[in-house]
Amino acid sequence: FILSFMEDQVFEGKDYTKVSFAGRHFSNCTFTDCLFMESSFCNAQFAFCTFIRCNLSLVNTEGCRFQETTFDACKLVGAKFY
Repeated sequence: FILSFMEDQVFEGKDYTKVSFAGRHFSNCTFTDCLFMESSFCNAQFAFCTFIRCNLSLVNTEGCRFQETTFDACKLVGAKFY
Protein backbone atom coordinates (compact mmCIF):
# COMPACT_ATOMS: atom_id res chain seq x y z
CA PHE A 1 0.00 0.00 0.00
CA ILE A 2 1.39 3.36 -0.98
CA LEU A 3 -1.43 5.51 0.39
CA SER A 4 -1.74 5.98 4.13
CA PHE A 5 -5.55 6.35 3.89
CA MET A 6 -7.83 4.00 1.95
CA GLU A 7 -11.58 4.44 1.70
CA ASP A 8 -14.38 2.40 0.08
CA GLN A 9 -11.98 -0.17 -1.37
CA VAL A 10 -12.49 -3.90 -1.96
CA PHE A 11 -9.54 -6.30 -1.63
CA GLU A 12 -10.03 -9.92 -2.74
CA GLY A 13 -7.64 -12.86 -2.61
CA LYS A 14 -4.57 -10.73 -1.82
CA ASP A 15 -1.50 -12.10 -0.02
CA TYR A 16 -0.28 -9.59 2.57
CA THR A 17 1.76 -12.10 4.58
CA LYS A 18 4.34 -10.29 6.76
CA VAL A 19 3.33 -6.89 5.34
CA SER A 20 3.36 -3.85 7.62
CA PHE A 21 0.16 -1.79 7.74
CA ALA A 22 1.62 0.34 10.55
CA GLY A 23 -0.04 3.74 10.81
CA ARG A 24 -2.35 3.13 7.85
CA HIS A 25 -6.03 4.08 7.97
CA PHE A 26 -8.84 2.14 6.29
CA SER A 27 -12.47 3.25 6.18
CA ASN A 28 -15.40 1.25 4.82
CA CYS A 29 -13.11 -1.31 3.16
CA THR A 30 -13.83 -4.99 2.57
CA PHE A 31 -11.16 -7.70 2.66
CA THR A 32 -12.25 -11.10 1.32
CA ASP A 33 -10.11 -14.26 1.25
CA CYS A 34 -6.95 -12.27 2.04
CA LEU A 35 -3.85 -13.56 3.84
CA PHE A 36 -2.38 -11.43 6.64
CA MET A 37 -0.25 -14.02 8.47
CA GLU A 38 2.41 -12.41 10.69
CA SER A 39 1.50 -8.93 9.43
CA SER A 40 1.72 -5.80 11.55
CA PHE A 41 -1.37 -3.68 12.15
CA CYS A 42 0.50 -1.60 14.77
CA ASN A 43 -1.09 1.84 15.18
CA ALA A 44 -3.35 1.24 12.15
CA GLN A 45 -7.04 2.16 12.12
CA PHE A 46 -9.90 0.18 10.59
CA ALA A 47 -13.28 1.95 10.65
CA PHE A 48 -16.43 0.29 9.33
CA CYS A 49 -14.39 -2.44 7.63
CA THR A 50 -15.25 -6.08 7.00
CA PHE A 51 -12.89 -9.07 6.91
CA ILE A 52 -14.42 -12.18 5.30
CA ARG A 53 -12.66 -15.58 5.34
CA CYS A 54 -9.28 -13.91 5.94
CA ASN A 55 -6.32 -15.53 7.67
CA LEU A 56 -5.00 -13.16 10.34
CA SER A 57 -2.91 -15.74 12.21
CA LEU A 58 -0.12 -14.21 14.29
CA VAL A 59 -1.05 -10.65 13.28
CA ASN A 60 0.18 -7.96 15.68
CA THR A 61 -2.42 -5.30 16.53
CA GLU A 62 -0.52 -3.27 19.13
CA GLY A 63 -2.00 0.23 19.16
CA CYS A 64 -4.48 -0.69 16.40
CA ARG A 65 -8.02 0.66 16.49
CA PHE A 66 -10.98 -1.33 15.16
CA GLN A 67 -14.18 0.74 15.00
CA GLU A 68 -17.36 -1.01 13.86
CA THR A 69 -15.21 -3.62 12.10
CA THR A 70 -16.37 -7.22 11.66
CA PHE A 71 -14.54 -10.52 11.18
CA ASP A 72 -16.66 -13.18 9.44
CA ALA A 73 -15.28 -16.75 9.27
CA CYS A 74 -11.71 -15.49 9.75
CA LYS A 75 -8.77 -17.41 11.17
CA LEU A 76 -7.18 -15.58 14.13
CA VAL A 77 -4.86 -18.23 15.61
CA GLY A 78 -2.19 -16.62 17.75
CA ALA A 79 -3.25 -13.10 16.77
CA LYS A 80 -2.09 -10.53 19.33
CA PHE A 81 -4.92 -8.20 20.28
CA TYR A 82 -4.01 -5.53 22.84
